[in-house]
Amino acid sequence: NSGCWLMVKQRSMFGASYSKLWVVIGQKGNFYVFKTPDNQHPEFEFSLKDCIVSEVKDGKHPNMFELIRDQKPVFKASAPSLNDREAWMDGFRTAMSAMLQPDFTKAADSESSSKTS
Repeated sequence: NSGCWLMVKQRSMFGASYSKLWVVIGQKGNFYVFKTPDNQHPEFEFSLKDCIVSEVKDGKHPNMFELIRDQKPVFKASAPSLNDREAWMDGFRTAMSAMLQPDFTKAADSESSSKTS
């Protein structure tokens, strides 16, 4: 899967900071965050289920967007350019809409049932 470098907001016990991380939107309604494109295992994986994507106005970090679930931001990132931000927001919206399609739901159900057998 192709990805892109984004400045991703991360929280720690010392506060919030931004790290340059490689982000990939997956085929099955998830996205993955890696330290580098060569990493085999993501730093974290996140489901897009029940999320919405929104632009963020931030004077310090241009081209920001966030994913919101249950009215709370769960992922914030800054794209390299306005065009990149729009492309990422469209990509997330496309992935979220695909999760609502009947074929996607059937595929996800059969995949989870085959893992439990």
